[in-house]
Amino acid sequence: LLVWHGAVYPDAADSAKISVPLSKTLTGWLIAWSYCQSGTPTYNNYAFTLIPKAALAYTTTGANYLRVTLTMRDVGPMYKFLWYDDTHINGVDENQTGSLAKAIMTEVYAV
Repeated sequence: LLVWHGAVYPDAADSAKISVPLSKTLTGWLIAWSYCQSGTPTYNNYAFTLIPKAALAYTTTGANYLRVTLTMRDVGPMYKFLWYDDTHINGVDENQTGSLAKAIMTEVYAV
């Protein structure tokens, strides 16, 4: 089920409000990352990462962070730092620098 659509790195100013809480999913949120060229998603060369529902058990302050890793053709392996709670995904400014800027979050699915 598509629960968010947009185009963010995400950086510290980005906050993706997810329409289905992480706690209400069966498994978690599946993030689709699109290759980014000159600040614009190409909507191809996708990579996918999961924020598992089980990760909420490790959230002690209302929000937690994780590093997700992904690999894209012509980019290689990379990671993104994400902050999450039950209804939001936020990022850090580092996500929009260097090779990290070559992937952009375009969809989130409840799985």
